[in-house]
Formats: sequence, C-alpha cells, structure tokens
Amino acid sequence: MEKQSFVIERVYEAPVSNVWKAITQVEFLRQWYFEIPEFKPEVGFEFRFVSSGPCEYARVHICQVTEVARERKLAYSWRYEGFEGCSQVSFELQPEGRKTRLLLKHEGLETFPANLVRDKNFPSGWTWLIGTSLANLLEGSRNYQASFTAAVTAREAFDAINRVAEWWTKSLEGSSAALGDEFTVRFGDTFVTIKIVEFISGKKVVWLVTDCFLHWLQEKKEWLGTRMVFDVAPGNGALTVRMTHEGLVPQVECYESCEKGWDFYIKESLRRLLTDKKGAPDMRMEETNAAANS
Repeated sequence: MEKQSFVIERVYEAPVSNVWKAITQVEFLRQWYFEIPEFKPEVGFEFRFVSSGPCEYARVHICQVTEVARERKLAYSWRYEGFEGCSQVSFELQPEGRKTRLLLKHEGLETFPANLVRDKNFPSGWTWLIGTSLANLLEGSRNYQASFTAAVTAREAFDAINRVAEWWTKSLEGSSAALGDEFTVRFGDTFVTIKIVEFISGKKVVWLVTDCFLHWLQEKKEWLGTRMVFDVAPGNGALTVRMTHEGLVPQVECYESCEKGWDFYIKESLRRLLTDKKGAPDMRMEETNAAANS
C-alpha cells in the first residue's frame, strides 16, 4: 500500500512560546482549530471533536497524545469513529529569533478507507488551518479586504456575487449558485477551483479554494486552502458588499499582484454589474477560442 501524507511548513511572526500555547491550550485551540471540549499536552490524553470547518465533513475524530516535548514537538494519533484506520499528526517547532517555524505532518492517510479520504480534503483543510486560521490568531488578521456601497437590495447584491462569469471571468466550468457547488475559473494558464462551503441567502457566501495553479508564481499552489468570504450588509440608504480573502496576506508572494486584481474585480467589475448591469470579467480564454475558430 502506497503511503499517503500531507506536510506543510509556515513561519510565524510570533515567539515559540506563543505558538506552543496556541497548539496546546484549549482556549486557544478553540479559536483557530476545532471546538475541542478538553485538551492536555500529556502522553496518553485522549480527546474527541466533531469537525465543522473546511477540511472535513462532520465526523467524530478520536485522538490520543503520543509525544510531547515542550515548545519543540507535539504529536497525536487521529482516527474516525466507526471507520478503520489510524493516522498520526505532529507539530514540530523551531525558534528563529522572535519568529517560529512550524512543520506539520499528517501521516498514515493510506490506512483510511478510500471513500473517507479525498485527495483535496487534507491539503485544503490543513493549509487553511495552518496558513490562515492559526496565522490570524498569532499575527492578527491582515487578510486582503475590499468593499463598496451601492443602492441595491441584498437579494440583488447576493445574486450578482453568485453570477461569477459576469464579473470575474467568462471562463468558468461548473456551478456557483448553491451550497456545495464547485466551479473552476481560468485566466490563461492560471486556474482556481472553488467549493462553496457556506451559503446564507442574501447575507453571506464563503468559497474555499480546493485546487489552483497560479502560473506566474514560484509557489503555484499559494491560494490552496484560502477562502473568499462575501458579506452583504444593509446600511443607511445603501448596501455594503465586502469581500475578505482569508490567507491573502502581505507576506505571501502574490499579495501585490492579487491585491490589484481583486481591487478591479470587486470594486469595479462587481460594482458595475450591480449599478450598470454590466460587469467587466476577464475575456482572455473566450477571445483565444474565438481566434482559434476564426
């Protein structure tokens, strides 16, 4: 049986003592990880939780601490109630001055039934937890955010957000209209695959990036596990549309270019779709296909 594992590394602008607290103290774990009833960094301690975030469907997780080296390493087993298989999760910490390097490994995924482990579940889930959720707790949220106001109804704004091909890119495969929908957008050689993981009609929609290829970057999977959160909020005579890209922070390679792109597509294209009934989506793939067929 071929071994399956997931590994992610991240450097935080925080001392190792703070990172250790975040991964071992239950009051902090609940802020970035899962709603864990109790946790103790003691070998043999067993804890359970039910996932409700982007990385798993709701299942009972049963974990037992297997290794503790204060401010250096924490490891525990990870299995699912009612299913065969047992995996191992480890957090390794390395201080770098006032910063901390964290190496997470989730090994033994091949022991689970194939229908339980999906190719994108663990990468997207752990990438969001380690790269965004824990980072926000340790460093403060500095995610990209854009907003605008328009004299429209909440329903009109919400419907416009979901008509992705009319304001982001004409090259869209799949559906972007309901909870659980998945779609892929393309910009030349770049593609992003998204799943709708939260959908509150007229108020909020959350997209999770489950796969991507950002061709101009050194780290071409940089958006993997990040989330786009769209909020619609009524105001005094106008409505505010706000988009937060969780995980798109100034430290990442694409921040400057992606900030410019989102500024245009949210503040200009999406706004125009609402106010002028016509957005300005990317047309590159459509123009290329038209040229090829002419």
